[in-house]
Amino acid sequence: MLQKPRNRHLSAAQRGMLMGMAKSGDSHRKIEAIIGIPRSTVQRTLSKYIISDNMESRRHGRPRTTTTSDDRAIVLYTKRYDRAPLADISNVFGVSARTIKRHFYEQDIFKEFQRKKWFLDERLAAARLVWARQYIIYPPEWWDFVVFSDECSIDVDAGNYSQWVWRQQRQLLEVRHKGPCVNINPERDTGDSSNTSSKGVTAVSYTAILSNFYLDYQRQYPHYKFIQDNAPIHKARLATQWFYSNGIELISYPAYSLDLNPIEHAWVPLKELVKQHYPHLSTMGGRLETIKPAIADAIIHCWKLLDENLLRTLGRSIKARCKTVIKAKGWWTHY
Repeated sequence: MLQKPRNRHLSAAQRGMLMGMAKSGDSHRKIEAIIGIPRSTVQRTLSKYIISDNMESRRHGRPRTTTTSDDRAIVLYTKRYDRAPLADISNVFGVSARTIKRHFYEQDIFKEFQRKKWFLDERLAAARLVWARQYIIYPPEWWDFVVFSDECSIDVDAGNYSQWVWRQQRQLLEVRHKGPCVNINPERDTGDSSNTSSKGVTAVSYTAILSNFYLDYQRQYPHYKFIQDNAPIHKARLATQWFYSNGIELISYPAYSLDLNPIEHAWVPLKELVKQHYPHLSTMGGRLETIKPAIADAIIHCWKLLDENLLRTLGRSIKARCKTVIKAKGWWTHY
């Protein structure tokens, strides 16, 4: 007699032998003795299968309430009505919200802030994958000593910033219903070779900001690293020389990697705070020289109101973001 295994997980050969003997009419005791498995394993295995010509496995749980055609229709519906609430989708197809959520999970459909998806191709995806594999080795706490940087514009007449839409993996999404936007540029330079941005922020103004507001902080914490994206003003020779001459260790994101920059997720709560505490900015009149300082003061005040735990959590999310990029093989992620 064969020795009984310690675990009760049967191999494919054991399971086939068991089913064949059971179909031939052998008793549970005989199957136990010949195969060398406990009788409880024999009984449990047989209870999971229907003894037939094709040994078809029994179905566990309730049968699906949607057909393949329904599944395709749900995907098409969410693409057409990407802002539809879950309850509305459930009512349209006559199934529970839980069924819709389970189907979304199977089809990689999730909800995210409405935004335009950035361009990616095979080369860019490969570079993102290399970067993610390089930095995933660092623990979340390692990123507490990294200074994240980014730029954004404040749309003082944008209405609700927290607009959620349904999106499928790798689906391109265009921004709609965008109101007038006011860009706050600390300095506008013209006629300089470092003038790399058509929106007014140049390498000169960028390094001026770093010198005036960041350099003293870096001198207090010289072990901190600085991370930035691949915007033209960041790659300009003047900017790279500034970091080198001040002895600041620089980390650069791969191109087109908004999902790897956690500070992107701080802009929505910041804008919501500006809208909540300074609603008059949307109707403020006067010259631009008067409006810009008022908006700048509002942004600085609202930035101080942001929860420090939120910022810390965002910074420590880099490891999880790298893991998601690796899983997506460098392509778009849900971040």
